[in-house]
Amino acid sequence: MKETQAVINAISCNISNGVAEGNVNKVKQIKKDMYGRASYELLRKKVIYQSLFS
Repeated sequence: MKETQAVINAISCNISNGVAEGNVNKVKQIKKDMYGRASYELLRKKVIYQSLFS
C-alpha cells in the first residue's frame, strides 16, 4: 500500500486541522447565502463581520 506511511503519520501525530476546516466551512456557507447578490467586497466584509461576532 502506498498510503501506509500516511496512515501511520496520521495516527502518531496529535495535530489537527479542525479549526482551519471549521473556518473554511463558515466562509463557504456565507458564499452560498450570498450567491448572485453581492460583490467580492461585500462578501469580504461579511466574512470579517461574522468572524468578529460569531
